[in-house]
Amino acid sequence: MALALQQRGITRQAIREWLNRVPAFTDIEPEVLESMLRWMVEQDLMWDDNGVLWFGQRGEKDYGRKNYLELFTVFLLPPVFEIMHGRHHIGSVDEVIFLAKPQGPRMLLLGGNSWQVNHIEWKRRVAYVEPITVKGTARWMGSGRPISAILARSIRSLLSSTVQLPQWSQRAVDRMAEMRAENVWVTENQTTLLVSDGKLQWFNFAGTLANLALSNALQKILSDSVKGDATALTFDLTTSAPKVLEAIETLRNTAPELIVPLIDEQAISGLKFSDCLSPELAQRLLAARFADPTAVQACLDEPASVFVDHKKQQSDSESSI
Repeated sequence: MALALQQRGITRQAIREWLNRVPAFTDIEPEVLESMLRWMVEQDLMWDDNGVLWFGQRGEKDYGRKNYLELFTVFLLPPVFEIMHGRHHIGSVDEVIFLAKPQGPRMLLLGGNSWQVNHIEWKRRVAYVEPITVKGTARWMGSGRPISAILARSIRSLLSSTVQLPQWSQRAVDRMAEMRAENVWVTENQTTLLVSDGKLQWFNFAGTLANLALSNALQKILSDSVKGDATALTFDLTTSAPKVLEAIETLRNTAPELIVPLIDEQAISGLKFSDCLSPELAQRLLAARFADPTAVQACLDEPASVFVDHKKQQSDSESSI
């Protein structure tokens, strides 16, 4: 649309020539660009006059006159959602927690309390919540970012190591010793299916974005609920370890670029110029934006072992007696 304003009308071929001059746009597939232009014409955002594109009536209304300034703003809003309880500001969470399609109600843990999300204003990036007694699933406090694969792997390296750094306080040394004793099954360069406390979890330390994609892919294969965070995926109680291992093996034969998170359809409205994209293309854009194929491939390249925490199960059994 900006090029149409600049050139006083522009052809499809000229659009491609202009875009090819910008490195960030050179990888756009021709069929994707054509699909977007066709959608904009169908939605009356653009008008095709014998091959020359100009604003349609709807495009003139939404982006004409002073509204054209919107075409030239490139800054982005902070990638967080503000959390409100009535008029009270509770905190902020990363946008990833809302972009992924939920399995049931969205629940957050903020300010030491659990909250259920009742309403989301996507364009304003505000979510309204009410207090609940169920434990929240969000791991982010304040405006924290998702945990990267590098950071998640560093956590694993620290847990699987016996190193004690000289700058650690005695309290840090003692706490690290406790955590390492609680997680003796953590192994460097290996993922672990942990059977403990009546739960089956795949500790892969792949990072937040990779596990969003892996949980979506595994849920499709297993036809069961799969939830996760930056370090592990948790499976439905009816799912067995051999079944999960088989599903992981299936993913190893899948191109990592095809393993993407499941995006909430309502999140499309939060995209700038979302009306210029078909729902399918908008979902594809968001999925690609929040995918991490490199981390997914690194995770799937590692072997997966099974560890049954008999001590934990025996302790729980004795407690129930």
